Amino acid sequence: MTLPVHRELPPGLNHRTGLRREGLVPTGPVVARYEYRTRKGWLTCDLYDAAHVRAIDPARVARGIQAHHTRRENRRQADLRALEQDEADALTTCQADFRAAVQQFARWFATPDLLILDTETTGLEGQVIELAVATVAGDVLLNTQVQPTIPVEEDARAVHGLTDRQLAKAPTWPTVAARLHAVVGERLLLAYDAGFDRMRIAQTARAHGVVSPLEDPRRWRDAMTTYAPLNWQLRRNQEWRWTSLADACLQQGVAPEPRLHRAVGGALALARLVTAIAARLPEPPDTLPDGIHVQDD
Repeated sequence: MTLPVHRELPPGLNHRTGLRREGLVPTGPVVARYEYRTRKGWLTCDLYDAAHVRAIDPARVARGIQAHHTRRENRRQADLRALEQDEADALTTCQADFRAAVQQFARWFATPDLLILDTETTGLEGQVIELAVATVAGDVLLNTQVQPTIPVEEDARAVHGLTDRQLAKAPTWPTVAARLHAVVGERLLLAYDAGFDRMRIAQTARAHGVVSPLEDPRRWRDAMTTYAPLNWQLRRNQEWRWTSLADACLQQGVAPEPRLHRAVGGALALARLVTAIAARLPEPPDTLPDGIHVQDD
């Protein structure tokens, strides 16, 4: 049945809000519709027969209000419990990542054939100009400069202090590569940001028209990404935030490399870092890492 529509309240009819103002609630069915103008346009509401009403029961209203508050509080408590569980699960996962990283450092320390390598370069996309190889125990097996085919960039020179003049009489890459391969052989290499060192070695080899066997990523292990959980910070995408070798050393209570980065200083700093973590086997914090976002679905 189509209900009549009114734009003025007829005698004997009222909407629910109007009845409530009089302390009444409707007991009968909707008998018509009321159409009224607002800033958003025309809206409608139900109209009831004013003869079929009852007085509002204050006790009943109070019970309804109390029930509403109880339901809302129960939902809040349930959401809180769910959030606490999500945070506990997130902490467990983060702590597992931390412990896995510590165990990986311990395995590296216990691998006698593992060698640590570090380089200095003409720039972020440039050639190797200094290279050092050391054992985890801190024995330096190779420490040499390399004469590049391109100039050292100003930003890179500010990092390591090496100039074109200093490198002019250094051995060229083919000579250094022969010494490097004799020292390394088939052993695995550990570096802090291994991808950078591997690609700079490959770039330097190609500049001399040769291919380095160290281009194979399977020969390398990366201490920077492995250390990231120990830094205990997450990026906005919720992946572990990398940190510098100097900061990692300071976090673990070992001497970092000098302010002017040199290859042998970086290699020995990483050796100290591996040794310290393997000796201490640090336990993860019992609080969530910085930057984590936990949301209850």
